[in-house]
Amino acid sequence: MHVAEKGQGPLILFIHGFPLLWYSWRHQITALASLGYRAVAPDLRGYGDTDAPAEVSSYTCLHLVGDVIALLDAVAADQEKVFVVGHDWGALIAWYLCLFRPDRVKALVNLSVVFNPRNPNMKPLQVFKAVYGDDYYICRFQEPGEIEAEFAQMGTETVLKEFLTYRNPGPLFLPKGKGFGHPPDAQIALPSWLSEEDVKYYASKYEKAGFTGGINYYRNIELNWELLAPWTGAQIKVPVKFIVGDLDLTYNAPGTKDYINKGGFKKAVPLLEEVIVMEGVGHFINEEKPDELYVLVIGDLIGLIDLVAPNDEKVFVVGHDSGTYMACFLCLFRANRIEALVNLSVVFSPNTSVSNRNWIKALRAYYGDDYYIGGIQEPGEIEAEFEQISTEIVIKEFLTLWTPGVKEYIHKGEFRRDVPLLEEITIMEGVGHFINQEKGDELISTFMTSSLRSD
Repeated sequence: MHVAEKGQGPLILFIHGFPLLWYSWRHQITALASLGYRAVAPDLRGYGDTDAPAEVSSYTCLHLVGDVIALLDAVAADQEKVFVVGHDWGALIAWYLCLFRPDRVKALVNLSVVFNPRNPNMKPLQVFKAVYGDDYYICRFQEPGEIEAEFAQMGTETVLKEFLTYRNPGPLFLPKGKGFGHPPDAQIALPSWLSEEDVKYYASKYEKAGFTGGINYYRNIELNWELLAPWTGAQIKVPVKFIVGDLDLTYNAPGTKDYINKGGFKKAVPLLEEVIVMEGVGHFINEEKPDELYVLVIGDLIGLIDLVAPNDEKVFVVGHDSGTYMACFLCLFRANRIEALVNLSVVFSPNTSVSNRNWIKALRAYYGDDYYIGGIQEPGEIEAEFEQISTEIVIKEFLTLWTPGVKEYIHKGEFRRDVPLLEEITIMEGVGHFINQEKGDELISTFMTSSLRSD
């Protein structure tokens, strides 16, 4: 199994859907790793650089969850439970994971696909054919080799562009010999969140592995229905947050909105904490709106506050380095839970907020490709170098560099403009970046002063 991973800390497992790869989580991997999490995203069975068994029957829900458990045993043996985020088929696999092994899941954020309890009186494929007809894409996927031959005629890049740019909230039909309904030479305009470079990366992997592995998931829908018989009537009993776009074809499927809004979803998932419907967003929500998924991390912080301080409406927060970013996001999103904030080393600047996707490009332009933040963007690359150096030496050597413009930002009023309740700036002479370790006693005095002022 090919796995992309980055960061240290509590593990977050990202599970992709069709026709995607680990790459669909690239934004979340970098962002959450910078906030103190270990982000892990595999290419699933049959996708990308992961092995692809030839037998169709090797892609059942039991095989897929088995792969996930084996992965967790390999990369998170020291963590009894992990956070899980799933999208599309990855969401289905995450639901199955929670059914079969809830002991391994701390909390789940699922995108696009709701949990539908098994109906013992209805085989899913029969329902799809009755409601949508034989041209419905899932029905077209059933005959081995047939849809693959049509995709081969269209070309890998064209097929991927057709899928990734699909924003019709209605069902997707693929009539025989007609593809997606566009002329063969039609130009497909890409949305702002998807570049030609992104498409070429996906295409390079699908040209190597083909579409069959991912399509085989659909070919096991009926077998999965049979295998799930022991879990008929079972509920998902882990904390869940569900996010979907209002233009997503899954959200607009018959009965889905009523299922979500009239209590059916909550009955099947009793620990469902929140359903977020994002306006103007389609199916590929993790690519289209990557920044908004920071809600996941902020939700974890609020959950921790609720756990350790359930009777305190507001708490004091102290952040350092990446922790200052997390603290700033917490203040932006849930200021009602913060009594006061003491941040160390890193200023809050809207210019370096998560919404600015050109930040890495700007750093590389200013410092060059060898600057440490630019150098840690490729998952696995810097980790391999650190292993060669040794952990102890890396920790001893790792220093944060001075950032140009920060002094002016602080002293010429822009910092106070962005943080209007800024009470005091303390600059400690002769002190480096790791201020909380270097000057622990002095910081206690600062914290107490902030506490007294708030009281």
